[in-house]
This record gives sequence, structure tokens and C-alpha cells, in this order.
Amino acid sequence: MNTRQITGKAGEDAACRLLEEKGMMIVSRNYRSGHYELDIVAVDKAGLHIVEVRTRLDQTINPCSTVDRRKQAKVVAAAKRFVSENERFAGYELFFDIVGVTIADDETVLEYIPQAYIPIYL
Repeated sequence: MNTRQITGKAGEDAACRLLEEKGMMIVSRNYRSGHYELDIVAVDKAGLHIVEVRTRLDQTINPCSTVDRRKQAKVVAAAKRFVSENERFAGYELFFDIVGVTIADDETVLEYIPQAYIPIYL
């Protein structure tokens, strides 16, 4: 693995721990289907959480702010694919969350934004 992959995995590991502490169960990590991809899919009593994780080593950039409309549209398309391939989640309410992870000076800071965006094009 290269440095970017190691950093990304560390961020996703931290995000998973955070989500589990919040009572969510991780049902998929690094889901891939064709060109579709999702970082984390988790479930709780409210519904199915599609979680985009952004990890940065640079403290001057808020990782959550890097999830623009284009990325949101890609995540929504991937979520549709995921649900179509996993029919047991067909009736679940979908939430699109973001976890921003900043790693600096041996410190990991997480910012969790539940329902970070609501796609009107779902």
C-alpha cells in the first residue's frame, strides 16, 4: 500500500470505530460494483447510513468540505446500486453522512456529520 492508501485506511478504521460507538453496525466497507464505490455502509434503528470518509493530513483543509455535489451524485448512484444488490435493505430509509478525519502530530480528529446532504435526485 502507498502512503495515501495507508492514510485512507487509517481514516476509515477510525470512522468505523466512531460509528460503532454511536450504535451502528457496519454492513459493508469499501463496497465496489463496476465504477460504483462506497466507503462505509452502516445500519442502525433509523435506517441505512451511506458514509463518505475523507481523511487529510493537512490541518488547513476541512475534509468534510471536499464532498462536493459531483461526489454526492456519485455516492447516491452507488447507494442505489448497493440497495439493488442487497434487497434486504430495500425498505430502509437512506441517510448520507460524512466523516471527516484529520490526522496530524499523532492526533486523530473526527468530525461526523449525520445527514450531511439529502439528495433530491434519489
